[in-house]
Amino acid sequence: MDPVTLQKIRALGGEGILNEKDIADFSDATQRVLALMADGCWHGAEDIRAAAGKNGTPATEGLRRLRELRKFFNIEKARDRAFRSFTYRLTFKAR
Repeated sequence: MDPVTLQKIRALGGEGILNEKDIADFSDATQRVLALMADGCWHGAEDIRAAAGKNGTPATEGLRRLRELRKFFNIEKARDRAFRSFTYRLTFKAR
């Protein structure tokens, strides 16, 4: 397995659950969103849209990329009252 992919899987706590083929099956935009959210931190919608887009152009359907990740991850959502928006983070589903 590619060391970078393995490192992403380990960082997300998915060793033994997620494999290289699973990640390869995601669309390019979803892989970019996964790369952003692999740190386990909270990210805003604008950050997710920017990651889903390419060549510096945000993708209007950026949050839709989170749906593709639901098979392996819990998508946590929290309200950021200071900015009247939501933030999101990924955690692995317990198996």
